[in-house]
Amino acid sequence: METLLELKVEMIKISVAQIKNSTSLDKNFEAIWKCLEVSKKEDVDLVVFPECSLSGFSALIKECTEEVLSPYLEKIISWSENSGIAVLLPTAFKSDQIYNSGYFITGKEFKKFFKVGLTESEQKFFSVPDDYKKEIFQLGNYRFANLICMEAQQEPNLYFKNGSVDFILWPGYWGWQPDDGWSEVKQDGSENPIYTNMKSWTVPLIQSNFSYNDQMDQRDGGPRGLSYVVDSKNKLVHKGSFEEESCFFLTFDKETQELKILKEQNIW
Repeated sequence: METLLELKVEMIKISVAQIKNSTSLDKNFEAIWKCLEVSKKEDVDLVVFPECSLSGFSALIKECTEEVLSPYLEKIISWSENSGIAVLLPTAFKSDQIYNSGYFITGKEFKKFFKVGLTESEQKFFSVPDDYKKEIFQLGNYRFANLICMEAQQEPNLYFKNGSVDFILWPGYWGWQPDDGWSEVKQDGSENPIYTNMKSWTVPLIQSNFSYNDQMDQRDGGPRGLSYVVDSKNKLVHKGSFEEESCFFLTFDKETQELKILKEQNIW
């Protein structure tokens, strides 16, 4: 029997989750589980969640040691094994330091990843492991990069070389506004470095963004959903729902470069 990593598919089907940002592990896991169950009914190959989705994204983050996270991770790993669906699950993780990290789960197997491109404010509470290098992930015959939030606007060849990936996943905490577009210049007149990078990358960029901050984590200018999907021609083809916890589903065929948005579904 083929494993998830060996499975060959003509086109990959991805579920993109938008959940609220919370510092409650129980609330976060409940939303994650809802997304997983909704995604299983759609027979997807991969589910992707926002940055620090299990732990929540906050300087006030609570305990996220291996001991605390393990019960939740074990359930998600078991779900992946039983469903045959891979999961990209970002979460903060605490050992000697607190890391902005996560797990790429493929059945019983999983790989840990870390955010390298920390913002100035994140450097006050997140660390990066010594000598860590980001890797390219593979699911069947598809290879993808995992750029967490601000990593997508750093130098385009910093984390992977052109031609080495078929698409880019972009888990984030991003403050899109409903009238934001997609062009070389932002609304404030400054350069849009991610748009510039996409001209070089020429592969789809698929964002998973938080839908909003809940009452435990209120900040101005925070996420409001609107997860962006940009195709290999650097055209914005979809925005996720506004301030709603949902999943949307897409397919991508790397041979034809056809990217289709199928539908979006509220998880509650």
